[in-house]
Amino acid sequence: MTPQGYLRAPARATRVGVLKYRRPDGSIVRELRPPEEVFKEDSLQTLAGVPVTDDHPEVMLLNPENTHEYMCGFTSDKVEKDGDFVKTFATITDADLIEKAKGGKVELSCGYECEHEESPGVWNGQPYDLIQRNIQYNHLAVVDRGRAGPEARLRLDADDAILDEQQEDNTMMVKIKIGDMEFEVPEAVANELKMMAEKNAAMATEMDKMKADMAKAPEMEKAMADMKAEAEKAQAKMDSLKSELEKAKAAPAPTVKMDADEVKKAVKERITIIAVAAKVLPGEKIAKIDDMSDLDIKKEVILADSPKASLEGKSETYISARFDSIAENMEGVSSLIALTGKNFSENRHSEVKNDAEEARKRAREKAQKMWQEPLSVTK
Repeated sequence: MTPQGYLRAPARATRVGVLKYRRPDGSIVRELRPPEEVFKEDSLQTLAGVPVTDDHPEVMLLNPENTHEYMCGFTSDKVEKDGDFVKTFATITDADLIEKAKGGKVELSCGYECEHEESPGVWNGQPYDLIQRNIQYNHLAVVDRGRAGPEARLRLDADDAILDEQQEDNTMMVKIKIGDMEFEVPEAVANELKMMAEKNAAMATEMDKMKADMAKAPEMEKAMADMKAEAEKAQAKMDSLKSELEKAKAAPAPTVKMDADEVKKAVKERITIIAVAAKVLPGEKIAKIDDMSDLDIKKEVILADSPKASLEGKSETYISARFDSIAENMEGVSSLIALTGKNFSENRHSEVKNDAEEARKRAREKAQKMWQEPLSVTK
């Protein structure tokens, strides 16, 4: 109480959430008061210093011409957020309303204007039909039962009145139908049952899908079995081809017999290669020349002439061409080829050892006899 005898108390004037309003035709509409609108600063300031009334006045809005008929007090200039509520102070100056408040009439209901946005949805599990925007307050009514619930009320000291212990149950009841039976249950319970029904429907849909997949299982198994059989056939064919390839590798290479002209040509080429090698290769290489192929001898000659030459990956045509170039620029090779019955030592380097001369001699003798023997070349 104030020194003047007025009743002044903290007041939760309104809150965020879904509030229900009854239309003239008796239908119920759910309107959402979202936090961004309820706690908007310019909206809160319209609740500062507004008239406090005993119930809502018969007129929709109070103004300077009619306020004196209904005003029983006023709100504080301080309006602020208090959790989900809007908090202020209410000073009641009317004696009758003071007694009613002490007797238990303490719930509050705001009179205000707003714009409606028609965009239905669900907020914290509660469905709504409209959204309130641009809220502008006009007055604050003390009522027996407020739309915002028992928490939107005056807060009085225990010395003035016991107001918080036994309040009327404001739980909104709604009717639901389960099977052929209709029940009236609290709105929160109805919402919970609705969500359970939606979950059950989703589970039933998933079960139907699983059953359909299981029905397709035999077809899928047959398709997999066919794929496995095809894979086994392909593997058998690959194994057979691999076996044939191994047999082909193990079989001896076919012998190709050459005619007399081909023999003479091969002998001449071998003599040329040996003649060039005799002038270029060191003794230890000459000693092994009988066991070397024409191509290997050519490679050794190229490397002896050009130690930095790179023959890796080079074709037989390239190696032969490079060898021929060396042979053409080498003095005395032509005479060595023509005089295959004479001593090659006249054309060798003076520093070649005796074992190299012996190797050349053997190579010369073999070359002299090559044209007399039938020659077989394996490919």
